Amino acid sequence: MRRFRWPLLVVFVLVLAAAAVLYRLDRHPVHVPALDAIDPEAPSRPAYREVGAPVLVVTSLERISERARADRFPNADWSVAWLNLVRQEFGDYAHVDVRTLRPETLEGRTLVIVTRSAADAAPVDALHAFATAGGALIVECPGDRWRATTGVSLEPLGAARPARITGAPAHVLAQDEREAIAGAGIALPTATARPGAPIGDDVRPMLDLDGRPVVWSRAVGRGRVVTCGIDVGRLLVTVQQGLPEPDYRVTKKRWGFYKHVLESHDLVCDESLLKNAIPIADVLERSLLAATGVRETTPGWWAFPDRAPGILLMTHDEDEYGAERCDILREHERAIGARSTYFLIAGRRLADGWRAADARRFADDGADLALHWNQLPMLTGIWKVEPISRQFALIDQVDWFRDLRSEAGIPSAPILNRNHYLTWASPAEYASGDTHYTRNFRRMYRHGIVVDSTYGPNRDGRGYLFGTGRPFLPIDTDGQPIPVREMPFVSQEDWGGEDEAWFARLFADSEARYHCAIACIFHPHLIVREPDGNRLWKAVYRLATAHRHPALTVRDYYDYLERRAGSSIRRTGDGWQLDARGTDLAVVLAGRPEVRIDGRPATTTTIGIDGRPHVLVAVPAGRSTLTIHR
Repeated sequence: MRRFRWPLLVVFVLVLAAAAVLYRLDRHPVHVPALDAIDPEAPSRPAYREVGAPVLVVTSLERISERARADRFPNADWSVAWLNLVRQEFGDYAHVDVRTLRPETLEGRTLVIVTRSAADAAPVDALHAFATAGGALIVECPGDRWRATTGVSLEPLGAARPARITGAPAHVLAQDEREAIAGAGIALPTATARPGAPIGDDVRPMLDLDGRPVVWSRAVGRGRVVTCGIDVGRLLVTVQQGLPEPDYRVTKKRWGFYKHVLESHDLVCDESLLKNAIPIADVLERSLLAATGVRETTPGWWAFPDRAPGILLMTHDEDEYGAERCDILREHERAIGARSTYFLIAGRRLADGWRAADARRFADDGADLALHWNQLPMLTGIWKVEPISRQFALIDQVDWFRDLRSEAGIPSAPILNRNHYLTWASPAEYASGDTHYTRNFRRMYRHGIVVDSTYGPNRDGRGYLFGTGRPFLPIDTDGQPIPVREMPFVSQEDWGGEDEAWFARLFADSEARYHCAIACIFHPHLIVREPDGNRLWKAVYRLATAHRHPALTVRDYYDYLERRAGSSIRRTGDGWQLDARGTDLAVVLAGRPEVRIDGRPATTTTIGIDGRPHVLVAVPAGRSTLTIHR
């Protein structure tokens, strides 16, 4: 027997050593990049939409593609970003390439926007005739060939630099609003073009930046022409979508909290937006429209259901806290008749997470469940021994989330998402400098995500960091949109100094002038463990109710936006033919007109938008005729 002792001892020692190694690896897993799946991406898609809507946007695909080949952010043509403006403000619109623009294309339009990409090739005579006959025309950065129409001839654009709004007529931007913007010190990274010749005597300045006019208006016949001496498309992309390096990477930790990942917070274009209670991009968009006067004659679909002045999107990032500890949220929200969205993370082992019964319980109480895409390393192995960490691909997490919904008996639906840690580049990507500006949106689009809410503040930030209280479509580096609605949020608990007074101001301003979807995050663990967090969360619901902001889920709002996008407005004789895809839709008009639906007085609500009176007109589902009397 003695001769067997040494081999047995060797085997015992090897087994013990292996167990020790596995134990250590289980406690300190080794990251194995070779196992990381690479997510496929879907390209952006052309955005043309040739319908009979009253608002027409004209771009040049040839020009946009030519500028995109330089593969540099400052050199790109961002004209398609104008579509976010008309989506937010009108809902229904048409979009054509300048090569297809003919006089007959202009029939039935009340507003035509000739973007920077199309200004050099657009048929000036036909558009001049359109304005003379009573149409409103916006021309972005026109050259000398437009001078007879605009009364302004602009030199080429200069380099973008921070600029501040310093002046505007009261009908374009109310004085108290100008003062609020000035007091907030908001700077807009803007490329401007100076006039290259004397401006016509009949041309009036509509907006000043740093004391110099950059937007002008001129009456032409019975219509009006507005000239933009700023690159509006680039400005909207820079503010709403964020500012990358010239090569489209985002390599610097500007403002975010976590040092090992790149966050959406780091995309914010200017420090003045980091604690900002004014949705400045929305204000700028509406100012440009106010300069045309088109809102007084042209209805557009209202942005929120049931003529609400705004909405609350209450969201909870579950962060592996577990369904049982989220029950305190579910029970209170059920008691007050509110609805919220829970972003569920797959867990450190991917298979972890909520049970199907938990998901079913929350869904039965009106909560919605969304994905919390985790780009941090998770664990893998055999049984409870997990010596390897790896980054699971988005496709794996989407499959996990779909399986959870299926097992819970929740009907399949388009996926909504928020990135865990607001990650815009994983630790590995950030360490290697592989931090492309728009890649995450392409990944989301490829895997069926239709709404994302990753843009917003981490610690030490609050408010409209991306200048908007409405969802927008990101624009890819080829100048075309990616069909994922990005809905920025405004706060995480009180991490940026939020308190009840701050939320009270946010809701009051939204009700009176800005009209926003106020999205915020309250983490379950803070609500359960910290009395202050619990009180603030409940106060937000009370304030939303007091200021007529119904609490909806992100999916509720997505479904409404789909109904809105499927509804149409067409000019017909002296009125407007409306086709509404739901009873909760309304149209908005400037001023206080008398409005009739199918010949009968319409149900209206008076509201203020950026200091100017407007009416919301209730519209029945299906077809109806709207007439306006002033």
